Amino acid sequence: MFIFEYENRKGKTVKVESTKHAYKRFCQRYNNYYGKRFDKEELTESFEKLFDNALREPNASANKRLTKRKRRKGSDTIYFIDRSGVFRLVVQDGKLITVELRGKNRKFNKIKRKCGYHGEAQDLETKPTFN
Repeated sequence: MFIFEYENRKGKTVKVESTKHAYKRFCQRYNNYYGKRFDKEELTESFEKLFDNALREPNASANKRLTKRKRRKGSDTIYFIDRSGVFRLVVQDGKLITVELRGKNRKFNKIKRKCGYHGEAQDLETKPTFN
């Protein structure tokens, strides 16, 4: 789908290819967290900016959940955080496999909502409420 680049610790440029799953999860979780639906052009632009503005997660080895995931899935997993600190990007084998909400916002990862490219855009300030 999309190809992103980042500079590894040795100073080499590494290309990362995104998957459809990551794109779909970004749309779903962005909608869950911000309560906003947006058209396909906005989604694509936001998705590209997400990785371009991301930094490598500094203390991934200190996080017990991420360490357990590395043991289970493989040690080649790299985690990035967007500048706002809301999203975590998971890269494995040179592919962006998923985008998830991090920290106290993880509760919005599990909510199943359809990812639509239509409908009225809502305010970014309003957080969704769930009964």
